[in-house]
Amino acid sequence: MEEFGCSRCWPASADAAWNAKSSSSIKTFLIDDSHYIVSIWFCPSCAQHFLNVTTEMIDWEAGEDPIYRTFMPITQAELAALMESSPPTEALLNAVGSGRRCLKRDWPKDHPPIAYWSTGILVGPHD
Repeated sequence: MEEFGCSRCWPASADAAWNAKSSSSIKTFLIDDSHYIVSIWFCPSCAQHFLNVTTEMIDWEAGEDPIYRTFMPITQAELAALMESSPPTEALLNAVGSGRRCLKRDWPKDHPPIAYWSTGILVGPHD
């Protein structure tokens, strides 16, 4: 099994990993729409790269629209493939790291956000 990240950027707790994300840096945006953002991040401590997918669906009811984020460590080969695709398709994004542990942070409407571990990426609905 391939190891990803370091104790600073990829700790055991999902909440700690989400907090650690704020210490990482954005390398580039692959898609930068207002409700669909795909970016590459990296850890300044260990240089691990991460794929970040953020989707938001506007419901036009009282604001506070649901936001869903997936943060997954990626290999150098995956990084190269993502950087070469301009912009990456949803099929390509969904194929990255199939079965690999990822960090999700869901913020459903009228509920507090929750961070948790999951596997793989599935680009959800977005405007």
